[in-house]
Amino acid sequence: MGLNRAERDLCDERFGKGAKDAKFAGLGLTPDKQRLLDAAAARKDADYRYKYGAPTAQPGGRSRLPGATAEGMAGDLGNDRPGLKIPF
Repeated sequence: MGLNRAERDLCDERFGKGAKDAKFAGLGLTPDKQRLLDAAAARKDADYRYKYGAPTAQPGGRSRLPGATAEGMAGDLGNDRPGLKIPF
């Protein structure tokens, strides 16, 4: 815009004055888009907490992560044939 260094500094100072206490103006997203982003963030947070959260208590007093073993996954999913093994 043709401003010299001193004019730019003055402009930056005026623009920045009160910025710390000013209300956040938002990102300019529509409410629908903001809702979608909030829902995606909530899903991502829930997935992270499931994967890295504290181990869950299991019947019998043992503690492990859900699905830590193939047999554990079968039990968690309600396998009605406990004699069969999951081949992985």
